[in-house]
Amino acid sequence: MADSAWLLSAIFSLAFVVPMLASGISKLRIPTAVLEILAGIALGRSGINLLHVPDWLHSVTDWGLLNLLFLSGMELRFSKRTHTETQDPSSLSPIIGAILYTSATFAVALMMSRFFASLHITKNPNLTALMFATTSLGIVMPTLNDADLLEKPFGQMLLLSAFMADFLTVFSSGLILGNLTWRTGGLAISVILGVAALFFGLGKWLLRRLRLTRPIIKRSELGVRGAFAVMAVFGFLATWLGAEVMLGGFVGGVTCSLLAGNEHDALRKKIETISYALFLPVFFISVGLELDLHSLHERTFLLRIPFYLIAALLVKLIAAFVWKPFFPTSRIVAAGWLMSTRFTLVIALALVAGESHLMSGTEISTWTVTALLTVFLSPWLFNLTLNEGTKKGGT
Repeated sequence: MADSAWLLSAIFSLAFVVPMLASGISKLRIPTAVLEILAGIALGRSGINLLHVPDWLHSVTDWGLLNLLFLSGMELRFSKRTHTETQDPSSLSPIIGAILYTSATFAVALMMSRFFASLHITKNPNLTALMFATTSLGIVMPTLNDADLLEKPFGQMLLLSAFMADFLTVFSSGLILGNLTWRTGGLAISVILGVAALFFGLGKWLLRRLRLTRPIIKRSELGVRGAFAVMAVFGFLATWLGAEVMLGGFVGGVTCSLLAGNEHDALRKKIETISYALFLPVFFISVGLELDLHSLHERTFLLRIPFYLIAALLVKLIAAFVWKPFFPTSRIVAAGWLMSTRFTLVIALALVAGESHLMSGTEISTWTVTALLTVFLSPWLFNLTLNEGTKKGGT
């Protein structure tokens, strides 16, 4: 009991201190989650080895992973995506542009992963392709917002591209990481989507029946309770069907996003407050505690890092040139840099792949370091390229 109390007190103390540190170096725009992972690395097996992760904490971190994907699903705002500002009819539709880019990304990612497999760098090229193809929604959205592009067609296209990449990655990972075949995987996905449709229909009926302005409903935060119930049910359903919990969390988040309607922002803010104060710090710090980066001193590992980083940047950059007929080069390159950001989903996939023995410890560490580097580099390169393009009149 004392050991558990000591571990939790240390984790939540770090969760309190790290955001203050992040605000102190706000000019660097380092996400709090990155600093939480770095804090875990410093105090865990790769650092001074002060904190250890017991078996019971894995259940808490699993809930954090479910929570993380649920929030990613809630970022889908279908009503907002269908609204764009007035633009030239000959210009590229954000939805069409996102489909073109996502298709190009997966094609380039698959070729890159096959190249890695031919060099015997990866054991599972399909999983590697997914990790090359994904993009960090949590980094893309605030970066676009800071650049005043979030509500513009170009920004919406980038955001939709990130959504599609993560959505396809989560669904495909259920087939690769779960104990599923294409037949059973298709059945599992169909069941999860069927239950999502049932929840959506039932939820709409309940929302019409309930008087949400009643004091007892407001005091009990019924919306937040319902959201966490949906998250738990879909997480259980995915696990029971043999799929990954990530798939259930993501679909549950999309379902809640659809049901929330005009209350989406308020509901998501409440869920984020609980998640980022309680579950996600435990998840990210635990990830850092368990990372084994002792191989960082090995020559082969050090050679892998720039190789993975360059490949991760190239996949998104090459795919971005599918937009060449529609946008100036400066915007295409800037978009490629931003879409190269990989973080939470890559780390989650790497950890689950390691548990399934589909990825070695060295490869997990390589992907984690690569993801952390893209979080630092990609938004900075995006802003730099976008600003240079603006100065030259390229945008």
